[in-house]
Amino acid sequence: MSDFNFLDPLPQDLINKLHTNKVPEYKIQNALSEQENKRIRLAQHQLQLIAEQEFQAKKRKRLLQQQQEEKRQRKLDQQRKQQHNSYPNHQHKDDGPEL
Repeated sequence: MSDFNFLDPLPQDLINKLHTNKVPEYKIQNALSEQENKRIRLAQHQLQLIAEQEFQAKKRKRLLQQQQEEKRQRKLDQQRKQQHNSYPNHQHKDDGPEL
């Protein structure tokens, strides 16, 4: 006997057998409705997972951009510091004319 997956549609021959065995119509409809409800809940759950993955991806992207900006700022600060140290900023005192 094959495994039954509630996500698989009920085969028409099974539905026909249910009708011929005098299974009340409401029971058949309830079974079909229950199957559809399970599909809907599964789809909603999958959408929630996708939304969470998108949120986490955006969060990682913002963090990466922030880290890159901080790295760029540190590099600029380091360049400014090196530039400042390579050019003396002090003025020479004028001792007058050389003799």
